[in-house]
Amino acid sequence: PSAAERVALYRELYCLMKAHFGDDEMGRRKAWYFAPWHHSFLHRYRPLPASVYEARAAEKALITTRVNRFDPLVGELDIDMLEPVERLLRNAHPDAHTAIAAV
Repeated sequence: PSAAERVALYRELYCLMKAHFGDDEMGRRKAWYFAPWHHSFLHRYRPLPASVYEARAAEKALITTRVNRFDPLVGELDIDMLEPVERLLRNAHPDAHTAIAAV
């Protein structure tokens, strides 16, 4: 999925959390109990082309593999080469996750 599609996924996740837990202070506190785990997992997503990663993917699910925030194998030579929204989505810092959840 593209960065825009992943932003939409986060938005849907938080809409579902609000519907389930409520949109008051208590509901947000309950939802935020689960949110860090989702962010910790989802921020590791990378669009990995099959031409480069197919063999590795056959051995192990790639999303469970820790990788850098940029990938030289697909032409990402520096984090600054990425679009700002992509950098935010790949950010592991909890403050970034809070900013995403607040949108």
